[in-house]
Amino acid sequence: MSPDERPQIGLSDSANPFLLGSPARGGEAVHDAAAELPAVLVLATDGETRGRVHQRLEEEFETALTTTLEQALAELERRRFALALVDLRSSTWSTEEIIARLKAADSEMGVLVLCAGRQVKVWGEQVWQVPFDAPDIVKLAQDQVKTSLRRRGRSAVIGEREGLIAFLQKELDTKDALADYGEASASMVHDLKNALFSTMGYTARLVQETAQLKDMVGDKAQPIDQIAKKLEHTSNYLLHLAHTCRYTDGKGGTASRERLNLRGEIEHVHSVLFFLSPKLHVLGAAEAWMRADRYELHRVFQNLFKNAFEAGAERVEVRLAVAARKIVVTVTDNGPGFPEALAADVFAKSLPSSKRGGQGIGLRICRQIVERHAGEIRLENQPGGGATFVIVLPES
Repeated sequence: MSPDERPQIGLSDSANPFLLGSPARGGEAVHDAAAELPAVLVLATDGETRGRVHQRLEEEFETALTTTLEQALAELERRRFALALVDLRSSTWSTEEIIARLKAADSEMGVLVLCAGRQVKVWGEQVWQVPFDAPDIVKLAQDQVKTSLRRRGRSAVIGEREGLIAFLQKELDTKDALADYGEASASMVHDLKNALFSTMGYTARLVQETAQLKDMVGDKAQPIDQIAKKLEHTSNYLLHLAHTCRYTDGKGGTASRERLNLRGEIEHVHSVLFFLSPKLHVLGAAEAWMRADRYELHRVFQNLFKNAFEAGAERVEVRLAVAARKIVVTVTDNGPGFPEALAADVFAKSLPSSKRGGQGIGLRICRQIVERHAGEIRLENQPGGGATFVIVLPES
């Protein structure tokens, strides 16, 4: 039969996965420029098939003749086949066992089995027998090859889609990781801005005090060494933020902890970062001891106080109480409070910020820090306006 008379299988040469030049399972290619046809694996234990069927198939397909199951499996390891033709006349394996081994090696390959009495079994989702003459096998093989090619094509499409899904999932995972980095960066910038504003304020005052040093009268002007100490503290705070920004996602390592008087740390924030503002009042227990990271506590209360004042509060009251080995801190302001639509998510989402360039993530930072210290924080909106934040921390 000439090449022009050969039946069209329905797959172009460039897309045919059964050519000898197609990639092998191990990634190597078997090169044969003359190969143009789907491949058929022949397993004939006598070295040839009854009725020399395999020779008739050679007119239509590229064939590989094997005489043992081991040889057949080796061929399947080397490349893929559209069809396996099995003719067993002497074997230590049963037909079912051999077919199972072949299908395990390539589940999409079609299988024809020559049986006694000129019967042929078409092995697939169903098994049936039909009488055959040698010429009929060619037509039957053509049909099975077409079926195999369609099955391969569907599997290829599914494989491509699964690969695309895996690629998109990887891209999403990458974007999620980048989003986490972006969130951590935004968190760091948020706190650095707060500390930088304090640094700029103290620096301006330091310059002013220096210019007026000769004209200072009495104790109305703050001594320059005290201002320098406050500036040094703020600088240390900046260094802390730069060093521990990896903790802002709540998954980082363990920050440095020491036993601190929470009342003293809140007063320190009042003094150093809010210039002893008369709008801020610290009340309640004089001592409330716990193990904590000093600068992380400062971040919590700086965010809460700053948010209240920027929202329009004229008074912020901090009250501490100690009971049952718990420290309860309430931060109450007389600002506008939170809209009901936002109140439930203030610690979970980035909120719309009223500040130009604001990130709206300060309360998320507070929650993450409090939870890292085995505590909890909640919001209680006030009926007549204003907000109360309740922080519960372990005493130690």
